[in-house]
Amino acid sequence: MPVRKKSTSSTRRYFHSISLNLLRLAFLMIICGLFLPVGCSATGAEITQGILGKAQFGDKLMFLAIIDDIYAYLFMGVFLVAIAGLTITFIKRNFLICWAFALMSLALLLIVLFKFNIAFDIQQMAFYMNIGMFRKKLALQYGAFLMFAGYFVAIVTLILRNLRVIN
Repeated sequence: MPVRKKSTSSTRRYFHSISLNLLRLAFLMIICGLFLPVGCSATGAEITQGILGKAQFGDKLMFLAIIDDIYAYLFMGVFLVAIAGLTITFIKRNFLICWAFALMSLALLLIVLFKFNIAFDIQQMAFYMNIGMFRKKLALQYGAFLMFAGYFVAIVTLILRNLRVIN
């Protein structure tokens, strides 16, 4: 009598890889971090509007209007690439393609951060943004920390997968 294989359920098929699940978690952390206050008591969308010169909260983010508009679109790209990466983890289930999306999202974020010209003052133990004539103390908030934690999870997942610790 031939041995019959058990059929796997559709939910088990989507969640078979630990590394893809960790990458999904990383993308969700990045996306959620953009909706939470990132810095200057503003979310990622509000910072984007400030860069475009359409700040709705008075003078709180108007100093960002001197940055070129392309950086606002790059900052929006962080969100869009993270959404695309999360979607691809469910459709394609190829770890390296999904990790490339996480890397693209991180690269876009770093380009925007370098434009903000963020510096660390070791005497005062604080971050500062130097934009044109303005020097503003930057208080990173939990949205930024959640995004950085998401990128950290993505990098650790790649390392553990290459070391064959997780599948």
